[in-house]
Amino acid sequence: MVMKRGRPAKAGERYPSGDLKRRPGEQHHAVLPRVRELFRVAQGYNAVKAIALDPRMSPDYAPGQLFLLGLVSAGELEDGARIARIYGRFERLHGRRRSSTSPDYRLGRGRGEGPDDDDEAIETDFALLRDALMAYGASALAAVEQFWVEGRHIDSRALRDVLRITAAARRDCDKARRRRKLAASNPLARVAPSRRGVANPGDVAAPPPRRAAYGKQAWAMLARAINPTIAAERIDAAWDALTALKERERFRRDKDRGRL
Repeated sequence: MVMKRGRPAKAGERYPSGDLKRRPGEQHHAVLPRVRELFRVAQGYNAVKAIALDPRMSPDYAPGQLFLLGLVSAGELEDGARIARIYGRFERLHGRRRSSTSPDYRLGRGRGEGPDDDDEAIETDFALLRDALMAYGASALAAVEQFWVEGRHIDSRALRDVLRITAAARRDCDKARRRRKLAASNPLARVAPSRRGVANPGDVAAPPPRRAAYGKQAWAMLARAINPTIAAERIDAAWDALTALKERERFRRDKDRGRL
């Protein structure tokens, strides 16, 4: 007698075709995996549909194309969109316009009703962003404007630097905005207490001491590490020249913003 190989047949009532009749509870469990699979497919379709309808995925917008290629993350894309909106609001306020394929820049140029549409808030946001970007130099500022604000491609070797500067500028702006909000909500925070322990509006606290001495010490240590035989007079002269260049650059930025 030949023994059948494989798994033994399940016991139970069968159809004429030989298929096993399922119980009502088992029928539900058999349908549930198919429902889950259809739900997963529908979610994937909705995600693809959202990406396809996103105006930032336009073939004319360089950051969106790099996002589709996996070279730019979703968080970096949002940081860049925020920069473009700030530029759009500021240039709309001052009657400026530039050629741009960025949807967020065009969105910023449209007048809304949010708190960011206030003229003072627009000026503050742009000043904070400009200061944060200028800390990395004029070339970095130009690259950020070209990539995020105008939506044009940049040198692939500079992409990682632009993304790093964008994230750092976003953190610096958030910190500066929190400090300003704290100072506005607590006007006595910068007022020195009187002898009786009560804050007087006329007693303004002295500004904190500048850390120029520490910067000069670090400069001298770096100079001696490069050239151990360098004279102290040359270190002092180089430090004075560097300080003068920084002050001139700060004066130029303040003049461009209309503070002087």
